[in-house]
Amino acid sequence: MAGVLLTLVFVVAVSMATARRMSRIAPHLDPAEEWGVSGLVGLGLVGTLALLPGLLPSGLPWGLPALSVLVLAAAVVGGRLPSLRFRLPSGWALAALLVVSMTLAFAAVGAIGPSDPRDWDSLAYHLAVPAQWLRAGQIGHIPALHQSNFPFAVDNLYLFGRAWGGEAAAKMFSWALVLSGVVASFGLGRRWAGPGAGSVAAVLFAGMPVVAWEAGTAYVDVAHGLYSALGTVYAAELLLGGSRERAVVAGLCLGLALGTKHTGLAAWGACAIVAAYAIVRWKVGHKAPATMLGIALLLGMPWYAKSAMMTGNPVFPFFSSVLGGREWDSWRAATYAFEQSTFGPPKSIATLGHSVLGLAYQPGRYVNPAQTEGGGFPTGALGFAVIAAGGVAAALGGLNRVQRGTLALVGVQLLGWFALSQQSRYLVAIGLPLTIVAVSSCRSARRAAAVFAGMQATYTLWLTWTWNEGKLPVVLGTEPVQEYRLRAIGFAAPAEAINALPPGKVALYDEVFGFLLHRPYVWANPGHSTRFGPEGIEGPEGLVARYRAEGVRYVYVNLSSGLEPAFVQRWEAAMRGSAFSPAELDAMRKDPNQWWRVLLAEAVAQGRLEPIQTWATTQGSPRALLFEVPRE
Repeated sequence: MAGVLLTLVFVVAVSMATARRMSRIAPHLDPAEEWGVSGLVGLGLVGTLALLPGLLPSGLPWGLPALSVLVLAAAVVGGRLPSLRFRLPSGWALAALLVVSMTLAFAAVGAIGPSDPRDWDSLAYHLAVPAQWLRAGQIGHIPALHQSNFPFAVDNLYLFGRAWGGEAAAKMFSWALVLSGVVASFGLGRRWAGPGAGSVAAVLFAGMPVVAWEAGTAYVDVAHGLYSALGTVYAAELLLGGSRERAVVAGLCLGLALGTKHTGLAAWGACAIVAAYAIVRWKVGHKAPATMLGIALLLGMPWYAKSAMMTGNPVFPFFSSVLGGREWDSWRAATYAFEQSTFGPPKSIATLGHSVLGLAYQPGRYVNPAQTEGGGFPTGALGFAVIAAGGVAAALGGLNRVQRGTLALVGVQLLGWFALSQQSRYLVAIGLPLTIVAVSSCRSARRAAAVFAGMQATYTLWLTWTWNEGKLPVVLGTEPVQEYRLRAIGFAAPAEAINALPPGKVALYDEVFGFLLHRPYVWANPGHSTRFGPEGIEGPEGLVARYRAEGVRYVYVNLSSGLEPAFVQRWEAAMRGSAFSPAELDAMRKDPNQWWRVLLAEAVAQGRLEPIQTWATTQGSPRALLFEVPRE
């Protein structure tokens, strides 16, 4: 808990350091907006700056403390702080404050409690990559974990949290970013249309299920969406409202959108398109738009340069057919692209409207897992309220040029989302702009937005509580973290056993929660990289030689990863010496996802891999196997 409090103190210091300079960067903001944007921009800049010492050998052990000292110094020295006046509201505003506060409180339970498989990417890479970098003392390329090459302006904050307080302290950065977003949305709504609009905007934003859920995880989609959304709104004010002073803050937000996810390119591209149109059509001067777009590129490009340096592709592993990339090929690119294409309905012009409206009535198709059957978790949904409120505002008309421009920017980004990967959590970027347009439009639209907000917030509050209540005993200290892990994560017990073995690198098959290991590991499945083939490896001796070349001492195989029971039984028989038939071999050789299983089974049968331990189900059938690579 001390680490969690240290994270919150650090967040306050970062917010103060940025807020002292925000009035010069972005004058005439609402005070709440200043504080919210300061927290978001400040934290994003700290995560970006951590890249500089982090790339140096042993740079993290001294770089993180040095940045922390700079933050504390900047927090107490500089310009004025925005006003902190607060009066307890009444009526609708008080109800809005209570529901938002309760939602954030329930989300905090998720952040402080341990992540589980419903929080998949937190364990798979958002927390795991910083943990490996801290272990190495340096930011670098992690073999077979392509996510380590993504833009990491927010994920880099987890380096600080992990260093001083572990998992909970790291995830509290995500919670604090969402809190900053709620404050910013309130201030922005109040500046555009008054206090009532600010309250509705805050409830609409916090009431999105994906926002409330991700506040308790290490996912970065909400933070990224806030950077894209604020960049979009400020770009609209700059390009269509004549607010030239928005150039710097719009550029910072768009730059941090580029620095948190590749989808930031869509926000930057949308603003570039509208900027070009505004310059030509409305004779807007080119200096301010160029400043905005230039700042964004300067701030975001270090991440793409890092990826290009380490993989040969600035947006690795995307567009590898054009841009290339090390340890990747056309088969892996096609496999990855297919998974991305499974979200939403099949892509065609005829299904464009279905994709947009489907976010409200069939959210399970836009969220992992089982998205092709509509079985995705409801926590990843955007919710009906934002879509409905924005749609009502657009349909009623009467919008000014800035509002129309904001919707135009949203539309361009939505087309990019439709063409690439239709995952609902990627659309937080359009949620806030739709919210602000809805609450600032005509009175009937504002009333509708308030009704939608209340209905959605009630559901999201219930959803957040039911999702996180199981972690409450851990947060209260009545259940140990490891006991929860053993109950919630299948790999927890094997990870405990592996951690007790002599030192050695682990190759993981069909298991991505290496975060639970206290030693080096690598994802060995062929879909992650070409490092372990199996293309080009003809026999088990070649596979074992590859293990040795990669420094692997242990091989872990998860048998409970969705394989057909009959196939698992045949695979186990092959490990015991019942060789695959020529027909079986011919069929499996054609599929890299199957050929490695043949090679591994033959290596076990020939004694080239030594069995160490088996973990069984309650029915007695194995669900995981562990082997050791014999020394030469």
